[in-house]
Amino acid sequence: AKDNDIDLDNVTGTGPRGRITEDDIRAAMAARDTQSSAENRQIVPKARQLARQHNIDLADVIGTGPGGRVLVADVENALSASDPASAYGDAVAESTPLTGLRKIISDRMSLSVRSMAQVTLTTEIDATELVKLRETLVSKWRSDRLRPMDQDMIVAATGDALKQHPRLNAYLQDDTVMLLKNVNIGVAMAVPDGLVVPVVDCVDQASLLGIAKRLRELAGKTRDNSLTIEDMTGAGFTITSLSNYDIDVFTPLVDPPQVAILGIGRISQKPVAVDGEIVVRSTMHASVTFDHRALDGVPVAEFMRTLKSSLESAEWLAARALEA
Repeated sequence: AKDNDIDLDNVTGTGPRGRITEDDIRAAMAARDTQSSAENRQIVPKARQLARQHNIDLADVIGTGPGGRVLVADVENALSASDPASAYGDAVAESTPLTGLRKIISDRMSLSVRSMAQVTLTTEIDATELVKLRETLVSKWRSDRLRPMDQDMIVAATGDALKQHPRLNAYLQDDTVMLLKNVNIGVAMAVPDGLVVPVVDCVDQASLLGIAKRLRELAGKTRDNSLTIEDMTGAGFTITSLSNYDIDVFTPLVDPPQVAILGIGRISQKPVAVDGEIVVRSTMHASVTFDHRALDGVPVAEFMRTLKSSLESAEWLAARALEA
């Protein structure tokens, strides 16, 4: 200790009865050398000032300047690591903690991304016949005081497709895929703080008009903030849509423990080749994100082929519309 100028009064002994050991002296030497190095290295004055303002220990800051010189950017990086929000300083206009519904959505979407191996498949659908049926139903549904929507046909077609491809109507829990008896579809609806997903029960057994009435009922409850627990539970599959906006394709996230979700883009007109001729058709894109742990691409592609076939078929649409 004397040879290395170590003051034993400042050394804490770790030996029997507090005896100072050789290892204790070596530790004291290392601490002194580290402190001396930190004190003697070059630090830009503004960096020192910034560190003092934010209680940053310069000994913990790695200098990236010439000879290890500590720059302002080095202190800013250390500040960001310790408190990301403080690095923005006066640039922050408003800070809003995630609470309530937004916090629930945040937690569930984080769980979705962390826990699943998600893949998205997208297909283009000729929606010309769908649009025609919607226009035809305007007069037919007038007595029910109901205006038809594209969503009505999409939910109906999805229900029928899930009946034919039940592996997408399932939960994955504890490494077990559980196929569900009923085709209950959650339909995402926007609210000021985010999204809610009320449920249309037994879609495959309901008429097109019955599906439309249930969707309007759920939309009304969503606006009135009167959805019940029963309205919100039991879905084995979810549909989310941005068709009211100029969005063609997007990648929805699966809501666990479900294994798949359908995303619908807007319907728009475009020139397409039909029987060797260029004609204008109404088209839309449908995207299915699925959990690759529970499903492979082929069964999802087959589901999408069935969905596409139904929505493009004048016969299927007409038959669905005639159901009581």
